Amino acid sequence: MTAKKIIRIPFYFLLTSILLYFILVFCFGGLGKKTPVFTSAGNGDKPLLFAHRGISLYYPENSREGVVGAKLHGFKASEVDIRRSADDQQIIFHDENCERLLGINQEIDSLTLYDLKKHPIVLHNGLTSAAVAPTVDELLASQKGNMIFYFDMKFSSFKDADEIVALIKKHKCERSVILTNWDALFIFYVEAKYPEIMTGLEGFDAGKEWGYMLMPKNLKPDFLSGFYSHTNAEHIAWLKAHELMDSKIVYGVDSTNYDPALKAGFRNIIIDYDSAMNDDTRITNLLK
Repeated sequence: MTAKKIIRIPFYFLLTSILLYFILVFCFGGLGKKTPVFTSAGNGDKPLLFAHRGISLYYPENSREGVVGAKLHGFKASEVDIRRSADDQQIIFHDENCERLLGINQEIDSLTLYDLKKHPIVLHNGLTSAAVAPTVDELLASQKGNMIFYFDMKFSSFKDADEIVALIKKHKCERSVILTNWDALFIFYVEAKYPEIMTGLEGFDAGKEWGYMLMPKNLKPDFLSGFYSHTNAEHIAWLKAHELMDSKIVYGVDSTNYDPALKAGFRNIIIDYDSAMNDDTRITNLLK
């Protein structure tokens, strides 16, 4: 192969990629800001606080009991994690391995739903609870749209997207579930096929602003989420300049740093509820 041919191959690949990108942009609304999509519950002038995995300080994490406990504390929203069982059930569960939460050293995707239900969730203090890991179907049925959910998806195939959307539609929760994933292709797929579903792109930290600007308008996620510790003054200024502060969700927030997060102007915060918050009027007033 001649040197000219070797040079031409990457050139044609680059040219084809650029052409396909502009076709994609043209087909999905061009560039620019997407029309905002907001949750149905709203929170007035107050920031919307999500209980991280429910309130795991007092209740089993990622359980129906934890979500109910969050509601009793005044939370209107909760973050939960979603994995798959061996028999393809979508389970509310965080860890890949079950040792910490169920006391068995097995991967969650190696256990059927029937087997998982045999093992109660271990509390943060090491005691065993009476709660078992719920399915997404069970959780949505128990809440009937009365809680806003941030679904942190731990898988990202298009088949998974179709199945989780089917459950959201089954329970008529389109306006009270934010479907989030770190994989932009997963988000693009949901936005293209199910524009009525709210989406969130995880890991959107300082320095990644350029990626959002390159996304076709109609494929952009409704929310952008990332660690509060991975924000900075430049990132916040960019969000404000592009009117995206209401679309940003920050996590990694507890009693040590939620005051700076509020003062920075963040409107959607995933809270790790700890004992220091029990008597803190700044938090209790926000949850009223």
